[in-house]
Amino acid sequence: MTYPWYEVVKGDEISQGDIIENCPVVIVPPVGDIDAGDELEVIIQTIDVIVMTQACDLEQGNVNDVILCGVSNANEVKTKNGKTPDIGFFKDIKNGRNVSLHLLNEYDGKALGCNHRIVDLRQLYSLPLNTLKAIAKKRGARLRLLPPYWEHLSQAFARVFMRVGLPSDIDITRIEM
Repeated sequence: MTYPWYEVVKGDEISQGDIIENCPVVIVPPVGDIDAGDELEVIIQTIDVIVMTQACDLEQGNVNDVILCGVSNANEVKTKNGKTPDIGFFKDIKNGRNVSLHLLNEYDGKALGCNHRIVDLRQLYSLPLNTLKAIAKKRGARLRLLPPYWEHLSQAFARVFMRVGLPSDIDITRIEM
């Protein structure tokens, strides 16, 4: 049995798994010393994003700001050293061996077809819910990741933040067999 990965939605209703293309996000460039009251210059960059905030929180109005992660076309992704990745790179993401990235399936719909996409779980953005609603409405039709795929993405997102580095590892060579 196959499950569809996406549905096409319109309007200003926002839910977990919504992919909003060409969404403006705020980038704060790194700065050296900063004192209270100092002004910072920010950059407004337009990127594709996916909504990470839980659907239940959005539906119940429990949030003022929405957490977003960047989404890139898998064909345009480069490795850390700037090279075009091989199939092993994508297999590692698919199999959870690269915890900071998550692979989404392609969508072959006529109006909104897209290649495989990669979600960067390391880079977070936030926009006010009402602002994101206005942007979504203005952009028109968009893809929404469906369950169980949005839950799978949410679990990957949680793994990025729940990792715990231990001060010393377990010495398994001392296990008596």
